[in-house]
Amino acid sequence: NLTLKLTAEKGMSEKLITETIVPAVIRARMAAQRSLQANNMKQIMLALHNYASSYGHLPPAVVIDKESGVARSWRVEILPYIDQAQLYEAYRKNESWDSEANKAVLAKMPAAFRHPSQPADSTFSSIFMAYGEGLFAEPGDKEGLDFADVADGTSQTIALVEAKQEIPWTKPEDLKIDVKADKLPQFGFVPEGCH
Repeated sequence: NLTLKLTAEKGMSEKLITETIVPAVIRARMAAQRSLQANNMKQIMLALHNYASSYGHLPPAVVIDKESGVARSWRVEILPYIDQAQLYEAYRKNESWDSEANKAVLAKMPAAFRHPSQPADSTFSSIFMAYGEGLFAEPGDKEGLDFADVADGTSQTIALVEAKQEIPWTKPEDLKIDVKADKLPQFGFVPEGCH
């Protein structure tokens, strides 16, 4: 909360507020949101590393349950690695992401998947795997990538992207990117750029 009391000549205070203070407050808020989102992405990337350490590979974008054949998102798979083991256990892996039981999990979206500018009750993810042919997560990949298989090296490869999409965080769907297309999907939440 910011409380500000101005004393100025008539008309000066309105000009001071609209031309100086309001833009500065908006820039500070946007900088704070960018910092929070960068931290969210770091937390998720660390979770992917920890998942890979446990399983020997990253989760595929779409995980198929071995017993039921039901698909779930990689975001569900990394829950134990972002301190959400209880939420992971509550997710019914043999039911679709939008079953009644899994809708209760959907409503408890971890803050790490939410962009700081989204409403607190939003269930739309703001973080997606770089998903497409020849990218970090490829369609049809059932095992998940091993870091050793990243041809350009991990420092030269985009693993995650930030995008404003109406895709629920538990839904086994990511933002599909076609690098050969004339136009890429819209990334980020602000025109100035994205993570």
